[in-house]
Amino acid sequence: SPSGPTTITVTVTDNGNTNSGIGDDNSISIEFDIEVTPVNDEPIIDLVSDPAAILEDALEQTINLTGIGDGDPELTQTLSVTVTSSDTDIIPDPTVNYTPNSATGSLTYTPVADANGTATITVTVTDDGNTDGGVGDDNSYSISFDVEVTPVNDEPISDNQSLIAIEDIEKSITLTGSDGDPELTQTLTYILTALPSTGTLS
Repeated sequence: SPSGPTTITVTVTDNGNTNSGIGDDNSISIEFDIEVTPVNDEPIIDLVSDPAAILEDALEQTINLTGIGDGDPELTQTLSVTVTSSDTDIIPDPTVNYTPNSATGSLTYTPVADANGTATITVTVTDDGNTDGGVGDDNSYSISFDVEVTPVNDEPISDNQSLIAIEDIEKSITLTGSDGDPELTQTLTYILTALPSTGTLS
């Protein structure tokens, strides 16, 4: 919004010539000054729509940022952009790629391995308004969007074992493993794919 000094002129005019012989219309003017002090308007940035859901263990993702500005066309201010994640166990705080005072930038993130769910990403633009005397403190503006990470079925894990058996004495073996998905509950089935060269299994 415009700021600075401006002069107001007020003119009062009578209709003196309506009475014959009195003379022409007469007027008088006065002036006074008004000083409009600037305030630090909050910076601006375009909203970001929620991106399409990504699969667990997806590669690096990029989000473009546009419409970044200080909101004060009459001032010169330095802008910074910061980004945070609401759940760093799913999405770590993204990396910001931004050159101060540019209108565009970007951020990148990679989901945590084997993690799924939804994290809210908050982008904050901050100006340095208080560097201009009397303008006010720094001001900031934030937008947010959600990133959904969809689970995938990881392959199960079978624990390797080494044991010693005594000839002609039966030996019990307990097979162990995991489903590879700590966030899920799944039933495991064990299948023998190779038999020992000596002895029998039952």
